[in-house]
Parts: sequence; structure tokens; C-alpha cells
Amino acid sequence: MDNIKTGRFIAQKRKEKKLTQKMLAQKIGVTDKAISKWERGLSYPDISLLIPLSEELGVSITEILNGDSIDKLEVELSDDIVVSSVRRYEKLLSKKNKRTFAAIILVFFVFLMAIFMYGKEMDRRHHIDIAFSDLLSEVELSFDYGQELLSDENVEAGRCLDVSTSNLIRLLERYRSMLFMYYGGDVSIAESEFDHLRESFLYVHHAVPEQPYTDKAYSEDIENGLTQVVCDMESLKTALEKLNVYYGSEELLKNILQNLKNKEVIH
Repeated sequence: MDNIKTGRFIAQKRKEKKLTQKMLAQKIGVTDKAISKWERGLSYPDISLLIPLSEELGVSITEILNGDSIDKLEVELSDDIVVSSVRRYEKLLSKKNKRTFAAIILVFFVFLMAIFMYGKEMDRRHHIDIAFSDLLSEVELSFDYGQELLSDENVEAGRCLDVSTSNLIRLLERYRSMLFMYYGGDVSIAESEFDHLRESFLYVHHAVPEQPYTDKAYSEDIENGLTQVVCDMESLKTALEKLNVYYGSEELLKNILQNLKNKEVIH
């Protein structure tokens, strides 16, 4: 659990409900100083307060523990277990059954750690998906600009292709850095594939002619470069699959590759 993250979440939801710290404290039976400590990450709500706190803030217990809003289905799957654990805690506390109480607390915190780790993995996948989809979308966009440039010698398409391939180099490095951040040295297995794809993006970028488009020699260079991009993306896909980690949507990558192969600029 991250006390700072949970505290900020409690503060955010309290303000959304237009409640002062004192008002919230009165509703759940604590002092406003306790609320202040929670929100600053100096302490954590007692287990017995999680249910009333979640009701007053209009969020689930799981979201309080996670320190962030989560998918509705995840809430439904996890909150039943959390609420059940809290109820057992209250019942056992009233009976002063210390041995059973300790066992329940242990199970409870093991469960919390599982929720925390699950939340971390979902957060990791979310960030990877964004970086991966941004990269793939820009790749498809660059192919559209390339096709328009080569078929119509469209000046604006040339400018857009130039910008798009420049963006691709940045997005590729962002995606690679994210995988390294999450999976460390394991990603080195795909290092050469990342480098080759970057070189192909650079090749297309430098093949875009300066205005006016009087030199026809650039056409073959752009076609060769875009064709090589597809080959390098397939090689990268194979390398990433060997990592046996989540690298993004496999289905999205498959569909994008198929779309690129259908473009007239691929030979």
C-alpha cells in the first residue's frame, strides 16, 4: 500500500464531495487531525473505518486501498472479499479472539498485497498499451502519407510524412524506454530489432525530398524504406514474444501489420 497515494485519493474524493476535513471526520467518527494525517500520508485509516469512509466518499474500499479509481468489474470482484474481511475483523475484535484475529489480519494483508500487485500490473499494462498504440497509430499514419505522396506528389503529404517519421523515432524510443523501465535487462534480447526499426524510420525520413518534387529518385527509396519498416516490425514482434512479458496488444499489432501489407507502397 502507498500511504501517499491513498492520502491524495482520499483528499481528492473529499473535495469532490465538497466536504471539509472536519465534516468528513464527524461523519465517520474521527478527528479532523486524523483525516489530515491520512491525506498527508502520515498514517492510514483503521481497518474498521474503511467501510464508512468508502460510503461517505462514494468510492469502493478497493479504490481507497489502491489509491486510485479502478475498473468497475475489478471493484465488484475485490470489494466483496475486502468487506467480508472487514466484517470478520469487527466481529472478532468484539470477541477479543486474538489468535483468530491475527490469522484474519494476516490473510487480510496478504490479500491487500495481492490487490496492490494486481493494481501495479494493470498500471504497467496501461502505460505500455498507450505507448504501443501511439507508436502503431503513427506508423499507419506515415504509410498513408507515403502512399499519398508517391501517388499524387502531394506537397502537403510530403511535409506530413517528414514530420510523421520524425515522430516515429521519438515514439519508438519512448516505447523502448518504457519496456526497459518495467522489465530491465530482459529487453536487451530485442535491442537489435529496435535499432533496425529506428534505422528504417530514419531512412524513410531522409528519403523525403525537399520541395519542389522534381527528382523522381526518392520514390524508390521511400518504397524500399516502408517495406523494410514492415519487415523490421515483424522481427521486433518475434523478439518481444520471446521475452514472455506483456509488450502491448498482440491483436492490435497483428491488425496493423496486415493493414500495412495491403498498402500500395509495399512491394
